Amino acid sequence: MWAFLQFTQILSAVVRVLRPMRVPVGAQGHTGSGSGSIGAAYVFTRSANIWSQQARISASNAGYVLLSYSGDCSGASCNLTNVTSSKSVTANFGLIVNGSCGTSNGATLTGAPDTNLCSAGNSTGVTGDGPWSWNCIGDHGGSSANCSADIQTYDITATAIPPEGGNVSCTPNPVNHGGRSICNALPNIDYAVDRFSGECTGTVCDLSDVTASVTVVAHFVAIVDEDEDGVDDSIEDGAPNNGDANGDGTPDSMQPNIASLPGVNNDYLTLAVGGGCNITGAVNVIQATVPDADYTLNEGLLGFTLPCESAEIHSVLPWSF
Repeated sequence: MWAFLQFTQILSAVVRVLRPMRVPVGAQGHTGSGSGSIGAAYVFTRSANIWSQQARISASNAGYVLLSYSGDCSGASCNLTNVTSSKSVTANFGLIVNGSCGTSNGATLTGAPDTNLCSAGNSTGVTGDGPWSWNCIGDHGGSSANCSADIQTYDITATAIPPEGGNVSCTPNPVNHGGRSICNALPNIDYAVDRFSGECTGTVCDLSDVTASVTVVAHFVAIVDEDEDGVDDSIEDGAPNNGDANGDGTPDSMQPNIASLPGVNNDYLTLAVGGGCNITGAVNVIQATVPDADYTLNEGLLGFTLPCESAEIHSVLPWSF
């Protein structure tokens, strides 16, 4: 004996009777209380001249997945045995949804996105400090999507006046929205940093909570430097101890191996080089971010050039005066 089995839009096949007195019968279209046009197959057995339903088998339409049975069946399968009365079975199907990124994906934002993350599926938590990333997870076996958004950044235009006086650079540049950037002016030989203008004033340029593009100008001045250590004589003459910051009895402005100049807090710093080595090039102090959480750079970083293979280097800090 042969019987025809059909699941609407899903399966069309010929099924051979498993053994005498038991037969599967196909039912087309919407059957039972499943969602949509879901086909089904019923298994009957015969006792004498009486046929009894033993099982109902249903399949999912394209784009759906069978979740469970309820009613007189439960779980992932339905097997009715020794049926002696009417039964009610519900097949519960779920729509397969592929995750899809929302309009925040690919956007440039000033803060972490919390809306429009996914147009389909469920979003995971947003990670990162800018750029940010998240996933949109599909439902019922659907695929997932990887999504991301960039943080708004701003350019810092840094200019040196006069151009031959030195260079000015800002780090980082560009800077993230709400971020911090430090600009340092590095004088060339025979020049010194005079001041900043634009978004900064004074001799230090520390930009914080940046929310727009900014302009910074570093002004340099020509110097009188008789000892050729890269520091203007008038600046060295202003050092503590009447211009003799290292206390050796000779003004710092007259010694090529001694350089005194203000730090980032306008407190004087003194560089003393021994071993017969003189300072060449411009000596400068720059402000910098802290490279290690265990250290602080209260007075900035001291930059200088030595033409010697070896030398003795000593520094005199403000609290030493």
